[in-house]
Amino acid sequence: MRGGSEVRTARVEETVSNALVQTLGTGVAEKSITLFAQSAGRVREVLFRAGERVKEGQTLLRLDDEEQQIAVEQVKIKLETARMQVERFQQLAKSQAVTLVQLQDAGNAVQTLENELAGAELALSRRSVIAPFSGVTGFAQISIGDVITTTSAITTLDDRSILHVRFAAPERYAARLSVGDALTATSAAFGDEVFKGVIESIDSRIDPVARTMTVRALFPNEDDRLRPGMSFAVTIHIDGERRLAVPPLAVQWDREGAFVWKLIGSQVRRVDVSVLDRTPASVLVSGDLAAADRVVTEGVQMLRDGAEVKAADAPEISRTQT
Repeated sequence: MRGGSEVRTARVEETVSNALVQTLGTGVAEKSITLFAQSAGRVREVLFRAGERVKEGQTLLRLDDEEQQIAVEQVKIKLETARMQVERFQQLAKSQAVTLVQLQDAGNAVQTLENELAGAELALSRRSVIAPFSGVTGFAQISIGDVITTTSAITTLDDRSILHVRFAAPERYAARLSVGDALTATSAAFGDEVFKGVIESIDSRIDPVARTMTVRALFPNEDDRLRPGMSFAVTIHIDGERRLAVPPLAVQWDREGAFVWKLIGSQVRRVDVSVLDRTPASVLVSGDLAAADRVVTEGVQMLRDGAEVKAADAPEISRTQT
């Protein structure tokens, strides 16, 4: 090698620029509703306690229903009489003692009363509040004797078998998050305990003000430890792209931006680069470089494009994931 400035060099390494997304999210139940009565009336029975696990179809509250029960019984009596009338007319029709019109009128009366009975039974059923799904009840917001309307909240009901956590992810990760990606979360309620979940849905839009997208993750909760409304610190490890890494001392700056001195034979060439990321051990860059190229790390002060140099051995930067 011909004479020139003595420099030390290092090899350009290829690494993977992994990303770590950390954000805060809020827990949401699998199903969560506030229960209301379907009709107004006085509360006769409250059949649940706060924090009680109830089953789908279980009666939680009854209103006074004497009027509705009487209405059902009255229609049942009328219907039974009407059916007996039809049976009698059918027998008499054999001897032509009644006309076909009379028989049809009797049948129509039965059908009308059957409809009335269905309406009366529906009104009676609306005097009870039934759990629409299995879950855990909240505090009762009414008491026995209260007169309530259809807008009076009775209690809440949460299905917590699965907990969903909503959080906002930065826009720059929009193309790197996918449904099914694994993630972890911690909650202040459980210290350093880590809960494992997966991404179940990603919003189709980016918030133009916050520059974030809403993501919803799913966490199994069979042991019922997690609660709706809890805050969670969510962490997602995203596999990055393969990048070129150089030692921090190799990156120089001037008015045109960042560059490195690339060793080609016994000469150095200026190569403009874009700095993508930094770690304590290396700088991730893009530019006219390839893995195993050598760049100058020491002796850069007096270099110019095309200068002859003497390259001394230099320690290699390690292959690490960032």
